Amino acid sequence: AWRIMAATSKDQARIKMQAGIKATGAQSAQHVYAYSLSWHPEEAARLSREDMVRAADETLKVLGAEKHQALIVAHRDTAHPHVHVILNRVSPIDGRLLSLRDDHKKLSAWALRHYRRPAPTTTATPPAWPAT
Repeated sequence: AWRIMAATSKDQARIKMQAGIKATGAQSAQHVYAYSLSWHPEEAARLSREDMVRAADETLKVLGAEKHQALIVAHRDTAHPHVHVILNRVSPIDGRLLSLRDDHKKLSAWALRHYRRPAPTTTATPPAWPAT
């Protein structure tokens, strides 16, 4: 996955040209954006891998990056279940660079909304998955 992301980044000028986008616009050597989401250990019993990936997908939408390439890795190698998100800021569609203006504010607002949601009502124990 990261090789595809790297190729997209390196081909930014060509992708822009093919999409009919001028070679102007935001320029940055920082084509990758990485962040993580974590949950309190008390939430681990009711949190599935699917829940964590769904949360990561929601944050990509909040950032306006739902059509960008992203690598999402969810694991439980610590007491806090967490997910890492590695995002390619270069659009594979038109080569434009994703703006991260107010990213912390957007992610903080999402986290507050996510925290205030009612807990899932399922009582089933999530399947065990190996620590990575």
